[in-house]
Amino acid sequence: MRKLSIHILLLVLVISSVSASCQKRKLRWMEYKETQCSDAWGSFETEDELVFAIEAYFFERGAPLKQLEFRNDSNLHVCAACGCFSGRIIEVQVHEDHQRVLIEHGFVHQDED
Repeated sequence: MRKLSIHILLLVLVISSVSASCQKRKLRWMEYKETQCSDAWGSFETEDELVFAIEAYFFERGAPLKQLEFRNDSNLHVCAACGCFSGRIIEVQVHEDHQRVLIEHGFVHQDED
């Protein structure tokens, strides 16, 4: 009986430490300046399609997004080439341990632009 109690206590401690470590993961906001047509996840007609594509793209690369939002840059941009900035900024929230994947795709931390 005593061995069973010790095993149960150890199991509870392990579960508690795993749960606590998961809760300590920091979230970071990052942003990306969308291009006219050269983004890795493609170009889409509607914002809903774009959201789905971006979320799927990063999920497949092991970096699931927690939140995704869009913001428009109010400055005038006079470039229509495929690699030019479209005027829309994609803002995502991701766990800190997944940010490297986003950085490899041109995202920056919001306080670094």
